[in-house]
Amino acid sequence: MAFLLSALAAGCGGGGGGRAPILGIGNIVAHPPTVSAVAPVNNATGVPINNTLITAAFSEPMLPLTGAATFSLACAAPCANPTGTVVLDATNRIATFTSATNLTPLTLYTGTITGARSLATGLAMAFPYVWSFTTGLAADTTRPTITLTKPVTSIPGPTTNIPTNTAITAIFSEDMAPLTIGSPSFTVTGPGSTPVTGVVTYVIGSRTAVFTPTNVLTAGTTYTATITTAATDLSGNTLAGNQGPLLSASNYVWTFDTTASPIPATNITVLSTSPVSGATGLCPGLTINATFNPPVGVRMDPLTINSANFTVSGPAPTLTPVVAASVVLDTATGTIATFTPLTTLAPGITYTATIIGGPNGVKDLAIPADTMTNNYTWNFTTGTSGSCVTILLSMISYFDGFSGGGDHFG
Repeated sequence: MAFLLSALAAGCGGGGGGRAPILGIGNIVAHPPTVSAVAPVNNATGVPINNTLITAAFSEPMLPLTGAATFSLACAAPCANPTGTVVLDATNRIATFTSATNLTPLTLYTGTITGARSLATGLAMAFPYVWSFTTGLAADTTRPTITLTKPVTSIPGPTTNIPTNTAITAIFSEDMAPLTIGSPSFTVTGPGSTPVTGVVTYVIGSRTAVFTPTNVLTAGTTYTATITTAATDLSGNTLAGNQGPLLSASNYVWTFDTTASPIPATNITVLSTSPVSGATGLCPGLTINATFNPPVGVRMDPLTINSANFTVSGPAPTLTPVVAASVVLDTATGTIATFTPLTTLAPGITYTATIIGGPNGVKDLAIPADTMTNNYTWNFTTGTSGSCVTILLSMISYFDGFSGGGDHFG
């Protein structure tokens, strides 16, 4: 999703306009909500014509998008602008626009979100968010699959020595319909099919579903995690799990045994960044990455890797924020956060990247979650467009994970 006003400013200074107003609540400073990720992604091509679900993830829970708060989809004539409905998921973080009809082939579509307000503070987005994608010729009839689970899936199972204080996650092969990922479709049970109480979240961009138990699990116990065929992709294709013939509709089930040794509590730190702190002469079209070091075997919580907790701003005194096309966690390791600017950064400018620590900042998936003690900040300076290196795609082999585990070369 691209910001309409801020996209114009980002090309000349790294973000949209001046610093947005803030609201103090006790000792907490509240900022206007932002968009962290969308599906289809900005500038996507070949989007299936039956991709009738357009989704956007916000940096925090939101009020319903009604009245002055709108989420719309438009296309250039002779294409007729789609009509549809907009709803929030159970977490109030993901908005879904459902088009009443299939999309038109080979057509540029533009999504716009404006006026959306924070559930907690009532603050509205500082700027409209606008992004575009282009459809292909065909419909999507391929069922989504699960490419990775934590605890890992072993055959026949159960996977052994799993700490009792960790969340359970599953990563999908493609973007999913957020409203189909919840407590009915993602369950964890103990002996005798006793349900485990917990909260299910789905995170756009990282394509990750997370089941967070309300309490730590019981040591020395076999648990069963199940994601059912109620989970569908953005075109309505049901899950191809591991309980039926290959690529047929079926549930995905995996089992694991817990150990008496929990994950020890620790402070998360940033291991490395790209670009490194103090780097100069950088290509203005770069993305910004930070790699974390949660406890061994634990992934970062993708819900906390968002546009509120990972920011980039221009130089003082204005500290103009850079508008993010997306802020997401990689799917391969679950430890790399990537900030992708909506537009190319301005040349010859020193930017500041910040990862937010503390109780409201980035966290891992331990129970209770580990946090960073303090914010982490670093600077880098862009060069001219001549500092960019052109890579010929025909000379490299594309593989999943080349650009942080995503579906698009970055």
